[in-house]
Amino acid sequence: MPKSIIYSLIALFICSCSTKQPGKIQITSEVAVTINEKPLNKDPSGLYVYSPDSKYGNIYVLNTQQNEWEVYWEPGKTVSITLEGDSIIFSDDLQTENKHLQLDKQLNEEVVGFLRKNWYLLHTL
Repeated sequence: MPKSIIYSLIALFICSCSTKQPGKIQITSEVAVTINEKPLNKDPSGLYVYSPDSKYGNIYVLNTQQNEWEVYWEPGKTVSITLEGDSIIFSDDLQTENKHLQLDKQLNEEVVGFLRKNWYLLHTL
């Protein structure tokens, strides 16, 4: 009896490891969208949908004609994005991670802007 339980657990483990976990990035936008320079087409529901083929989490570059954002995605997760003008709104899975990524980008842009504006002053002290 114990051997059959062990064999069942091993079989279950092997099956669960080999199962591909689907996931996607779906985008609501009025303008054309690319991810990692690959143009996306709208699906029948009017969404741009990208299904990464990766075993690992990754950061993807999302572009419109005017803006660029970074989006974090993990296998088995769905990241829903709404683009409205210059703003990006995340929902579904990984919302917190992607909001943090955008706040980091904003902070970096502010620091770079400050350094450019004050470069001479900072180096003449």
